[in-house]
Amino acid sequence: MSVATKFIVMPFRKGPRGKITIAENREARNAATAEHLALNMSSRFAGVAAYRMDIDEETGEMSNGALLSSHGEIINILEDA
Repeated sequence: MSVATKFIVMPFRKGPRGKITIAENREARNAATAEHLALNMSSRFAGVAAYRMDIDEETGEMSNGALLSSHGEIINILEDA
């Protein structure tokens, strides 16, 4: 099993009837870059969150997720991780 720590910036859009949906996410090199990118993207989306996650590179399974920062309206993706 090969597990890698990834830093993911996830933007959220507000769709029809106000439903929040995930837009295309981006990977960052480290936590500071992820938080900076989330802040910079926050004016263009309903919400943006920066996460740290351990990802099994063979299965794609996520574990040990942590919210680093958030701006605006987001979905708590860690409830299912």
